[in-house]
Amino acid sequence: MKTFLTVIIAFLYISANAQNNPDSLYKNNLDFRRAIGVIYSEKYIINADPGDLTFFDQGHPHGRQFLLVSNIVPYFAITRRRSPVYFVINPTVRVRQFVNQPSLPIRTPSYQIGGLMFFNPFKHDITHYKYFSTGIYHHSNGQDDDALLDDGSVNLKTGNFVTNYLVFNFFNGHHRDEINSYYKVGMEIHSGLFKFADEPLLRARFSQFRLNGQYSISKYGSSEIQSGIEGVPSTTDRYLRTRVILDATIGLGDTDTNWNQHFNVELKYYYNLWYGENTTLFASVGYMGIDYYNIYFTEPYPFVRIGIAAGAPLRPIEKVKFTSEKF
Repeated sequence: MKTFLTVIIAFLYISANAQNNPDSLYKNNLDFRRAIGVIYSEKYIINADPGDLTFFDQGHPHGRQFLLVSNIVPYFAITRRRSPVYFVINPTVRVRQFVNQPSLPIRTPSYQIGGLMFFNPFKHDITHYKYFSTGIYHHSNGQDDDALLDDGSVNLKTGNFVTNYLVFNFFNGHHRDEINSYYKVGMEIHSGLFKFADEPLLRARFSQFRLNGQYSISKYGSSEIQSGIEGVPSTTDRYLRTRVILDATIGLGDTDTNWNQHFNVELKYYYNLWYGENTTLFASVGYMGIDYYNIYFTEPYPFVRIGIAAGAPLRPIEKVKFTSEKF
């Protein structure tokens, strides 16, 4: 009898704790797993990098002046939002249009084709959250002439540039009230490290292994939207007010470059002036030691950029608040 009572008490204790334990619910409740998948898929995207379009960037070397600089970063979701593993394809395209050259040319556009997979092997907490992402990318500039000129300098106009690389990232964030913040640490491993699928003439100058870091904080506001239909209640739209991102990259390895060509740092600011769906004002300052614009990676410079930003990471969000009592 004593044993039976002990078992009953233990069962009731475990059941009571399971109702308040998200991980227990995640294992035993399908609806809860799907809800967690939807919430995390939103975090994966709002914590991603938006695209931007800036005008008359300042700081580029050798007197280069640009009418516009565009970083187009779309996100095509392949898996369902409630899936425990979330996969997106994001073919990034970067262009720079010269303003001080005849015909205002766009030289050697930068193509980075690839995708990311997000997953969460940690506790399924929607306030203090953690997750991983991993991806693979191809980066090239569409040119096929020799990468180096006869004098040994880099052929910026028609020289071939190509690399393929893997990325691994860890995110640790905190979503509280109307503020979402996180930090990300990660690494890039480029194919040239293994001496294949890259441009051999540039291998000695190109950092094949890199450490990346990012800190971001976003503030959201609320806007009540009237339905305009009698009997249909209004809805609340939570739009991005401001976002600040600090990015840093360190290039490791023994490369034939100067000390100031081993790191990048950039401070970005996004401000939603007109409560847009996914568009904000944008400004950034920083130093580019390893230019991400393909074959220009050997050209370090400080910079100031001003323009607009857009993309899925800036879209309004649905702030989800629920407890295990709903399940």
